[in-house]
Amino acid sequence: MKNALKTLVLSIVLVLIVGIGCALANPIPTSAPIVLQGMCDASAILKIDSQFLVLNDEDQEITFFRLFDFDKGGQPISAPVLPREKLQIDAKNPEIDFEGLAQIDDVYFALASHSRNKNFKPRDSRKNLVAFRWQSETENPIEVLGSLQNLVPALQAKLKTTEGVGVSEIDRARDPKQEDGDGGLSIEGISAMPNGNLLIGLRSPTNPNMNSESLRQAIAVELVNPLPSVTNNDANLGNVYLWQFNNAGIRDLDYDERHRQIVILSGPPGVGDAFKLWAWDGTTTSQPTEIQDLTSHKSIASILAEGVAPEGITIDNDRLWVVFDEGRRQVAGAECKSLPATDPQKTFRAVSIPSSN
Repeated sequence: MKNALKTLVLSIVLVLIVGIGCALANPIPTSAPIVLQGMCDASAILKIDSQFLVLNDEDQEITFFRLFDFDKGGQPISAPVLPREKLQIDAKNPEIDFEGLAQIDDVYFALASHSRNKNFKPRDSRKNLVAFRWQSETENPIEVLGSLQNLVPALQAKLKTTEGVGVSEIDRARDPKQEDGDGGLSIEGISAMPNGNLLIGLRSPTNPNMNSESLRQAIAVELVNPLPSVTNNDANLGNVYLWQFNNAGIRDLDYDERHRQIVILSGPPGVGDAFKLWAWDGTTTSQPTEIQDLTSHKSIASILAEGVAPEGITIDNDRLWVVFDEGRRQVAGAECKSLPATDPQKTFRAVSIPSSN
């Protein structure tokens, strides 16, 4: 009896060892990169019906909202032009620099970076949070409902009165890509929340942690009643969240409606390849939980090794899509973003990985 029991236990242990070994040898599958044409600087992504809306951060006088079929790859299915009549646009510096997309019911939100230019000069065109509807059957499906243009002063006032925030000025004439996180303003994440509000996440600056001299915290804030806030151009900001992502800021956000959680893409304010995914249930008493390290996926790690950064994420059933800003990737001795739109080498890539609960 004892020998039989011993044999059974050894068999179970052997099965477990073999199973773990197989799991390590065969990591969770990641899709091969899909190559999309017509742009390089993918900065935001959102699924609309069976296609994917992808924005870039380099369009100048004309802003295109490109719709792609990821099953086919290649050129966009369509590229309607964003109407600008209700936006705040500086004719001399028209680049909007979109960085985020979100959806609440039938309304979509496109978030500009609100950052300064490379010479640290303020740019009004970048200070837009646009609400729009997507009407597929019309010639131009983009119906702009309004644009919030006073987010920066509202954010400054909110953070100034929030306990634990040590950022004295939010919009400083500094590079937002400073590696220490104490740079200028850059807003890159936006997502629906379980309570119907929008969550807005900052890449830079990060917050000096009052309880630690070394680790800084990412900053996120709620936009309450988002559609009236945007159409009335009156930012109603709610809770502020300070999260520890190992000194990283927020590079994108996406709402996982099936699991009622927000997926967070964290990444360095400056250069680096420490990109991770976190899940947060949207409650004020909880903290985000790390769910994946993007560098653990071979196809993503190989793209990161080229100096390319992940900029946008979106949930698609049980998969999560990641798109990359490849504007500075070298193509035949030139930066990708400098190529004409008709050049077939003007591309970016999208990779899907299993979403984690």
